[in-house]
Amino acid sequence: MERTKTRVDIAIVTKGTWGNSKEEMNEQFAGHLERLAQPDESGKDGYGSYEVTIKTFKTTKEATDYLDGICLGGTIKLVFLSRSMIPAAQKIKAQRPRWDVIVFTGLIPEDEVKVVQKNWLDVNFVKQVLLHD
Repeated sequence: MERTKTRVDIAIVTKGTWGNSKEEMNEQFAGHLERLAQPDESGKDGYGSYEVTIKTFKTTKEATDYLDGICLGGTIKLVFLSRSMIPAAQKIKAQRPRWDVIVFTGLIPEDEVKVVQKNWLDVNFVKQVLLHD
């Protein structure tokens, strides 16, 4: 009997810039995320039981409309690619508490509590988190 796959629906929003970043950079980064998040078909990466759908959108409204239309039963993730979108991310998380809302940023916000998952650590990440002013 074949095992049921875990469904993950991901919407990436490319809108938003901070500092020297440009939305074109976000579009490129979204493409990288789409490729990296796809499970290895052989299952060697440990995610072979996942069925992942990733779509990229220009605006938050487009992304939330898409995700709102998905039937329950899987995990829903909304991804932003700019620190400037943190307020929008916080608002959406408050409105849709079951969604995972993620913000990738080139700069970690100052004067905020930083939460880091231990199993994400590598030497460069540790130095960036602990030694960055």
